[in-house]
Amino acid sequence: MDDDYWARFPEALTTADVARILRVGEKTALRRLSDGTVPGYRLSDRSWVIFRDELRSMLEAVSNWGNGTPVDVDVLADYPDELGYRELMRLLGKSKPTIYAWLDDATIPGHQVNGLWVVYRHELRAALDAKRNKPRAERPAASSD
Repeated sequence: MDDDYWARFPEALTTADVARILRVGEKTALRRLSDGTVPGYRLSDRSWVIFRDELRSMLEAVSNWGNGTPVDVDVLADYPDELGYRELMRLLGKSKPTIYAWLDDATIPGHQVNGLWVVYRHELRAALDAKRNKPRAERPAASSD
């Protein structure tokens, strides 16, 4: 699968996107997320966040042409140190009401300053790592070439 193929998908995939990419049903995609086969983050009881680049890395690693080691992808690398709700919507692929609900109930860490939410990238990274379906320690280490 080349760059043109992956460019058709948003940064944050839906479970329907994952099912399409894996050529399975959505229930099977959800099972693969639940058991950690597919990398993802369960941010609430019914909501998964799956990053395109992490799924791509995993698929390349398990390819019969791959080396078996997924590259650790930093999905936050291109984002500023302080994120607002618009960046969070793009990054997480969720609506404004969902982002605000997650900020209000502390699903994602934030600071409300003069009525505006600010999320610091390092705190968001820690929160995502805590919600990861498969801890980093259980995944093969990234290559350091």
